[in-house]
Formats: sequence, C-alpha cells, structure tokens
Amino acid sequence: MVSAWDLVGSDVFDSGPATYLEKEYPVLAGRLDDLETLDVQVFGLSVVGGDLGEEKFRTAFLEKGMDGHGWVAIRDAGTGKWVKDPDLTKPVAWAIGL
Repeated sequence: MVSAWDLVGSDVFDSGPATYLEKEYPVLAGRLDDLETLDVQVFGLSVVGGDLGEEKFRTAFLEKGMDGHGWVAIRDAGTGKWVKDPDLTKPVAWAIGL
C-alpha cells in the first residue's frame, strides 16, 4: 500500500504505485516482484482524497468531513489504466479474496 498517493503528480499516478516503488525503493520492489509463494498486489491510497496543504481543498474537506473523501488507485481491468476508486475497502476485499 503506497499511502498519500493523492500527492503524486499525474505522470506518477498514471505509471502506478508499483512503478513508483521500482524507482524510489528498488530493493523493496525487487523483493515484492521475486515472491513466488505469496500473491502480492500494490495499491495507491489516499485517505483524504487531496492535498490538505491547499487552502481550497482543506476548506472543502473540513466542511464535508471524512465521508466521501479518499480513494484507492487500482488498475482498470478493461483499459489497464490506473483509476481512482472511492471504495477504500478494495485492498481489504482483495486480501480476503472477495
């Protein structure tokens, strides 16, 4: 799980969290890629759904609260592109095999 995924640029987002790990943490990415006994999936996660450092977003976030914010970056099965899914339970559902 790569957290604070809302803070990466669009080019990094489009490449996906696994590519980010390969560039920033090559030893970890190599180890994850080398696992044969475990099924590993990498997700990007944003709990708040934006940059709280930006005043406009922070104001909207504080007015609305936690509900409706946040997303998980997952690869769309049809297009292969990374998309924002508002269902924060996707990684848990994947882990338990749903």
